[in-house]
Amino acid sequence: MLGLAGTQFRTYIENSGTAGATGTILSGLAIANADATANAVNLEAFRLDGTSTGQTALITLPVGGKSARFSNEIFPSLPSNFRGVVKFTASGPVSVAGLRGRYNERGDFLITTVPLSPELTGSSTAEVVFPHLVDGGGYTTQFVLFSSTTDQGETGTATMRSIGGQRLDLTLQ
Repeated sequence: MLGLAGTQFRTYIENSGTAGATGTILSGLAIANADATANAVNLEAFRLDGTSTGQTALITLPVGGKSARFSNEIFPSLPSNFRGVVKFTASGPVSVAGLRGRYNERGDFLITTVPLSPELTGSSTAEVVFPHLVDGGGYTTQFVLFSSTTDQGETGTATMRSIGGQRLDLTLQ
C-alpha cells in the first residue's frame, strides 16, 4: 500500500454531491496494520478553521488487518458537503493512504491519492516545490494547505512559474 507508516497523521477530506452524480467528490482512507499486534486507530474530523466537528471514529485492525472506507462511511453524521481535515492517532504503527475520488462528466469514478502529513514532525519554513500544475483545457489543480502542527502560522507565499522559470499570472481562489 502506498502511504506513510507511523502513529499520527492529518489529511484533507472533502465530500460533496451524491455518489454517482457528475462532479461528486468523495474522500477515502486506506489503513493497514503490519505490526505484530492489533492496533486501534482513532479518527477525528476537523473543520478547515481547525475546530472539531465532534465526529470521531475507532477502527480496530488485527495483525495484518486492512480497512478502506470513504470518509462519509467513517463519519456518517458529517454534512454531505464537507471540507476539512481528519486526524489519525494509532496505538501502534500503521500504514495510511489518503484517497480522493470524483465522478467525471461521463460517470466514471476517478481516484487518486492525497498526501498525508505526519503530525510528529516540527513545522518548517523550507520551500516546497510542486512540479506539475494544470490550468486550462477543462483541467485545474487544487492545492489545499493546512498545518500538521499547532505551532505553525497561517501565512505563506505561493509563486507559480512556467517551465522556463517565468512567473505565471494565475488567479488563486
